[in-house]
Amino acid sequence: MKTVERAPLKPDGFARQAEELLREPDADKCRRFAELLLDFSDPGLPVGQAVSLFIDNNEWNWLNHAPPLSDR
Repeated sequence: MKTVERAPLKPDGFARQAEELLREPDADKCRRFAELLLDFSDPGLPVGQAVSLFIDNNEWNWLNHAPPLSDR
């Protein structure tokens, strides 16, 4: 986290919110942290497309590929 704190380009309050989320996680803190990141840097994907890509890459990969070692 010390490296993150020294980083010149990051959202305001990033380290504080990350530490709070890791210390006492809950849905509201997770949502606020995601908003902080998305407001800082737009990934250029609608949420629905991001979810679809995640599912294709992580949940359905077994259709066309061997399962990752972590899933065996």
